[in-house]
Amino acid sequence: MDRVRIRGTLLLNRSFARELPNDCLDALIAAPVPASALLLGKAFANFLLVLAVELIALPLFGIFYNVHWTTQLGQLLMVIVLATWAMTITGTIFSALTVNIRLREVMLPILNFPI
Repeated sequence: MDRVRIRGTLLLNRSFARELPNDCLDALIAAPVPASALLLGKAFANFLLVLAVELIALPLFGIFYNVHWTTQLGQLLMVIVLATWAMTITGTIFSALTVNIRLREVMLPILNFPI
């Protein structure tokens, strides 16, 4: 699951970096909406994207590693959803903080993984 976590962090990194080339980040900052709404919108979009990657990878890991995870599917899905939300909310916050740093691809995993 570490590979999924690494790919999730790379997906989070791109959420704010996409808005830099055309100055869309400045337009978001100047928009007449609360900053918390922007953060929650980004976090929810990131959550759906990372959750989709995890749900695709989960059966593949089960097949390749011969893990019988279907007996406790409800509990596993609850843990996956909660852990994904925790990772995406902290990753979105750190992605917003590191968007203007030159080495943001390196800085975001360094900040997000210990949390």
